[in-house]
Amino acid sequence: MMEPFYRAFEERLRGSRELIKERQAVYLSFIEPLKALYSSCPALDLGCGRGEWLEILLENGFEARGIDLDQGMLEVCGTLNLPAERGEALDTLRRLADESQVLVSGLHIVEHMPFECLQQLVAEALRVLKPAGLLILESPNAENLVVGTNNFYFDPTHERPIPHLLLSFLTEHTGFARFKLLRLQEPAALEKAERVALMNVLAGVSPDYAIVAQKAAPAEQMTLFDSAFEKKYGVALDMLAKRYDDGLQEEFDRFRKQLEETGARAREVEAALRGSIARTIQAEVKQAAVETLNETLRQQTQQVASEASALREQAHQLDVQLQQARQQLAEAQHHAHHWHLQASAYEAQVKDVLNSTSWRVTKPLRVLMIGLRKLGRSPSYLMRRLLRPILARAMRWIMARPGLKQRLADRLRRHPVLFQHLRLFALNRGLLGAVSPESGVVENIQGEDLSTLTPRARQIYTSLRKDLQERESANAYRH
Repeated sequence: MMEPFYRAFEERLRGSRELIKERQAVYLSFIEPLKALYSSCPALDLGCGRGEWLEILLENGFEARGIDLDQGMLEVCGTLNLPAERGEALDTLRRLADESQVLVSGLHIVEHMPFECLQQLVAEALRVLKPAGLLILESPNAENLVVGTNNFYFDPTHERPIPHLLLSFLTEHTGFARFKLLRLQEPAALEKAERVALMNVLAGVSPDYAIVAQKAAPAEQMTLFDSAFEKKYGVALDMLAKRYDDGLQEEFDRFRKQLEETGARAREVEAALRGSIARTIQAEVKQAAVETLNETLRQQTQQVASEASALREQAHQLDVQLQQARQQLAEAQHHAHHWHLQASAYEAQVKDVLNSTSWRVTKPLRVLMIGLRKLGRSPSYLMRRLLRPILARAMRWIMARPGLKQRLADRLRRHPVLFQHLRLFALNRGLLGAVSPESGVVENIQGEDLSTLTPRARQIYTSLRKDLQERESANAYRH
């Protein structure tokens, strides 16, 4: 029951023959120099399985044979005409002669045996190898955390994981001159990946590893293998962990930088926001000021409208007054024309008066009055001394002429004070008797004596008096 099961298990989980042969080609750089050292290159593959590695050895000129305990695997090798037989690894090594092999290989067998058997296997391999001969032991890499904790246990025949440090130390302790650790089958893109994820750390480490141990030989022989032994193989856990940490640090540094930039931008945004708030406040203040100004302007507009309405009312009143004034002006112009006509008539009448007999008769009296005014500017005592004799003679001359006397008396009555002084002067000098001042005198309503005037003169005088009064009334109305 185990043989068909294990064969089916290998077919399902190990991979195709082509894939396994491609992976195992990594050992060619190690075994190729053996052909230069030995004309015959016998090789033994312990646990040959389906014979992929056995087939590679035969294709590269090695006299290889394989052994395995699983009959199903041996049937596959028989189908491919590969030299494989049933046998146990340690027993087979023990039957070989010293320094009879150039290569002993055991791919994925060490995890199937107890450690004591493994120690004996390594010791027997050292014995049967020729100088510079190679021991190749491949095993699942427990350094890969997924392999070490999960995938390793897929195979129910596995005993325990063998860490590469343990196996390498075993070869060195047994007596091999040198060994090389090869980490194998890691994802090809992982080595050049810019960023390592956590899953890469857990499962990206090379899932398999091999220890290639070499038996001591002269230095010139060992040199042929230096290039293969100096090369670096695979992906280690510490390398991936460091790359992961570095990536985290880069992410952290980038995040911190972004945070700093974000903080700077946040400060810029805050400053911009503060500026925006300040501008908003200023805008609100300006808006309030504008609203206040608008309210003030509205009130002023209302006041101006009210004042304009009052002004319109005043203008209307002024217009009414202007119309009245124009009407009054028209009436005044009419009256002015009337008064112009009256004045022209009066002027004609004045000419008539000036040409009248009475005007010519009263000329001496006017001359006398002019002289009296001039004398009024002289000192009073001189005037009196000069005037008294002249005045007395003039009065006697006038008294001798009754008509002239009457007319002159009428004129003097218009000046009561002067008339009274002249009357007293005449009485003091005996020029007048005890005649009543009113005798023979005709006075009008205003106290003016018109009896000495001719009827025509009295008519002219009354008309002039009436016209002057009407003109004064008209002027008073205009003003």
